[in-house]
Amino acid sequence: MASSLKKQASMDGSEICVDTHPPDFSKWVDAMDAAANEVDLCREEAAWKKPSIYRVTGFARCHNPNAFTPQVISFGPFHHDSELLKATEVHKHRALAHFLHRAGMRSEPFGLEEKWKENPYEFLKMMLLDGCFMIEVLRTDECPDDYAPNDPVFSSRMKPLRKPYIKRDMLLLENQLPLLVLKALLEVENLGPADDKYINCLVLSYCGKTFKANLPRLANHPLELYRMSLLPEDAIVQVKSPPINGTKVIETRVIENAVDLRASGVHFRIRNESTSLMDINFDPKTGRLYLPVLSVHDGTEHLLLNMVAYEQIHVGVGNEITSYAMFMDALIDTADDKKKIISNSLGSHKDVAELFNRLPKEAAHDPNDALNMVRYDLSEFHENKGNRWLANLRHQYLHNPWKVLSIVAALLVILLTFIQTLYSVLSFHLGKS
Repeated sequence: MASSLKKQASMDGSEICVDTHPPDFSKWVDAMDAAANEVDLCREEAAWKKPSIYRVTGFARCHNPNAFTPQVISFGPFHHDSELLKATEVHKHRALAHFLHRAGMRSEPFGLEEKWKENPYEFLKMMLLDGCFMIEVLRTDECPDDYAPNDPVFSSRMKPLRKPYIKRDMLLLENQLPLLVLKALLEVENLGPADDKYINCLVLSYCGKTFKANLPRLANHPLELYRMSLLPEDAIVQVKSPPINGTKVIETRVIENAVDLRASGVHFRIRNESTSLMDINFDPKTGRLYLPVLSVHDGTEHLLLNMVAYEQIHVGVGNEITSYAMFMDALIDTADDKKKIISNSLGSHKDVAELFNRLPKEAAHDPNDALNMVRYDLSEFHENKGNRWLANLRHQYLHNPWKVLSIVAALLVILLTFIQTLYSVLSFHLGKS
């Protein structure tokens, strides 16, 4: 580094050395030099694998800030001190009391590993309260009904009424609780190992989802688990590379909206039995585009936004939900595009179109994602003028059965007229002979 000492004339004419860099800058330089000497790629790689609960910032939050903010209950540290949610803290204490009473234990045995204890008391207390509340919520159907019949959260009457709101907050990226906390609590309660599959299924069952495959591990948190339930059974999507022309990879195509695709002969088919959002296929021979069923409701936008944000932040998780959201955003541009594509419980077709149009356009797109081949084939099919001509013919003349009959009748008249003319010409020549 160049010297920061410069000579400067003093009042008596002599020269003195002056440090042109302020003390804070010098400390910063020393800190950066020390950090440069301590760079360890292996240690950095291991550190970045650990986080899975994040603050949502940037483009994701600006589109709909409320989609990332809990409205009823806080899980984890980010919204723990929210004034809006303090009224529900009393329910966490009651859940802990019932949990301990049912287990016949005191709270002392419930401890977490040292890595959890940045603040060994408040942080542990927060995890204990949040973890027990989540367990009590998830197990309400299988636990004895030991709450008062007029309990505002856990009574048999209020449980189904509170469930949609708790579920919504449970699936927000900033409001996640590590499932490892639930595992630790259940192991102390049961005095033995807790089954990872049981915890995963417990969370998914509460969220109204099923997971047919056995996960190789305990999920990081409920949002990650919910996202995996929307993917193929093995939770791994086979990425298809785009077609190759020589040695050059063809760029990702931009597809038209559903109305334009229908005009070029694309037929939309919904697979009601599908359980994966990535179950999207296009058959260029028949022009059929197969889509998974999606029921849109009030919480759909929040779910999609939080899963997209998770994929954009968490390294190595994949971009399947982002790819699906961008694909549907391209298809559904107006209310007319929505027809025969998704099941709507939200309201008008316009509301559904606006929902997908509000999704972030700035989300990073992987050029080799699983739907790239579908986009390419759809674009090629749409640009084929022959397909558009046949589609127009079917729409204009073959869509109405009366028009079909009139066309057949006209063809018969033409055919009979031709046969009659041919017969007259042949008769004339034969008579002349």
